[in-house]
Amino acid sequence: DLHSFPTRRSSDLFEPSGVADSEVSVTYRLKGANERFISVELANGTYNYGAAHPNEYSNSFEWWVGLRRELKAEDVFRAGSGWEAFLGQRCYKKLISGAQAKSLYDDKTVSAGAMDSVKEVHNWTLDARAFTVEFSDYSVAPRAAGTISVELSWEGLKPYLARGFDPAM
Repeated sequence: DLHSFPTRRSSDLFEPSGVADSEVSVTYRLKGANERFISVELANGTYNYGAAHPNEYSNSFEWWVGLRRELKAEDVFRAGSGWEAFLGQRCYKKLISGAQAKSLYDDKTVSAGAMDSVKEVHNWTLDARAFTVEFSDYSVAPRAAGTISVELSWEGLKPYLARGFDPAM
């Protein structure tokens, strides 16, 4: 019943009550820009006073200038090519053999985390040199492990790239 909801003044919607006992930071970092793409890392952090650590989140934001919209997976990878499984396996193999291997969770969790993370465009960073997948805190390792990412060469991804997609940007 809509009548049972309390009414609120519009000014109440802008009260920072949700973070009253916190410190909040919002940042961005321009990672790259040219006439075709703009790549930005968006980050926010909230430290609730008394907490053991802040909660921090970051996302990549890839903007395709010519199309005037955010980049989609099908802009980069050919539908039906099996790119998700290929990327998930490649990332998993690089994770378990990389410098951060000792910090990772168990094999099953890392495999599932890799498979899930590669599907999210907000975990990707694209530049002319490589395709990078960044893994969020707790997806493949504890937060204390720091930022974990896997870089893949465009050459190795060629069989999966969408027609007309040029990684040289």
